[in-house]
Amino acid sequence: MPNNEFLTVSEVNSYIKAYLENNYFLNEICVKGEISNFKRHQTGTLYFSIKDNTSKINVVMFASNAYKVKAPLKDGMLVLLKGRITVYEAAGSYQIVCNELLVDSVGQLYMEYERLKKQLESEGLFDSRYKKQIPAYPTKIGIITAPKGAAIHDMVNTINLRWPLADIILFPSLVQGVRAAEDIVRNIKIADSYGVDVIICGRGGGSIEDLWPFNEEIVARAIFNCKTPIISAVGHQSDFTIADFVADRRGLTPTDGAVIATPDLKKVLEQLKDKNKLLTQAMLKIYEKHKARLEQLKKSYIFKHPEKLYETYRLKLENLETTMFQNIQQLNELTKRDLKNKIDKINNSFNSIYKQNQHQFITLVAKLDALSPLKILKRGYSVAFKDNKSLKSVNDVAIDDEIKLQLSDGKIINKVIAKEK
Repeated sequence: MPNNEFLTVSEVNSYIKAYLENNYFLNEICVKGEISNFKRHQTGTLYFSIKDNTSKINVVMFASNAYKVKAPLKDGMLVLLKGRITVYEAAGSYQIVCNELLVDSVGQLYMEYERLKKQLESEGLFDSRYKKQIPAYPTKIGIITAPKGAAIHDMVNTINLRWPLADIILFPSLVQGVRAAEDIVRNIKIADSYGVDVIICGRGGGSIEDLWPFNEEIVARAIFNCKTPIISAVGHQSDFTIADFVADRRGLTPTDGAVIATPDLKKVLEQLKDKNKLLTQAMLKIYEKHKARLEQLKKSYIFKHPEKLYETYRLKLENLETTMFQNIQQLNELTKRDLKNKIDKINNSFNSIYKQNQHQFITLVAKLDALSPLKILKRGYSVAFKDNKSLKSVNDVAIDDEIKLQLSDGKIINKVIAKEK
């Protein structure tokens, strides 16, 4: 092929650029997607990609338009943007030059909803083991909702129709707006301490923004910590809120919540009627059974001669009395013999110990007597004392000191006239 039939890469990119940028539809497009690879240049220009589940487009938003975006942007954020398609010839890639950008509030709420749902589920707040049983026959039903509107009207009518025996206590609450979550939490705490049997917490349908208070973490934790069983009844059947997962039961609608909270009086009365019939039949069967048994007993020999019933027992009792007295006598004899033997053993042991100790005592007395100083004195020795202290050396006395000599039969008082060593 001749060389003049080939295009350069630049010519191809230039052609595509001109084709795309001159396309009326692509000059002003609105795109919705999730931010990824977000970067802010020091000049203020924003670079990022916008993607969905299967595709991605590069986006550039120059500083002249970027300053208008007040919300802080980050990866994962859902946005709505308006711009035009351009081609970056040097790389052969196309991109969106963004002129306007809005944060997709619904998308952001949905992301927050999924995040909180995942967090609370991991903490166990949705576990069935924490779900409390809804009472079968409530006497007091608490309702937390707006005091006006279709929701309260439907719930009250449903309860009065199905179970008029219950008292309805309304805890009027904000169910929409920035302060609604705090008000719902406050009313849950009040209702929990009020002594109601079950609580219905909800509102009618609306947008995700309208229902958002029931997706707040503080509301979820208040429901989980409530000791009274709670039924969540928010929006329509297709609406799912965090409160639905935490509550003990979920009502598809406020009306359905009232149905869950109450038995049907007509059905209860029918059941009572059926049970009463069954109970009557059972009682009649028992009556007939015992009546037949009584008639049988009337004809029995024992019933006609009741004294015969006790003859056997009287004989057994007499035998037991005889045996008991015999055992007592034997026990007395055994006790006497045993006691005498024990006394004899004690006396023998005592005499043996006494003789042994007496012999030891006499031996010790003899030894002590042999060592007695009185024995020594009887052999002609004496002991000298001064001031009631025995003298052991001539140094213990002085000339003219008065001393006493202890002899075997008395004392002699002397005066020292001289000392010799």
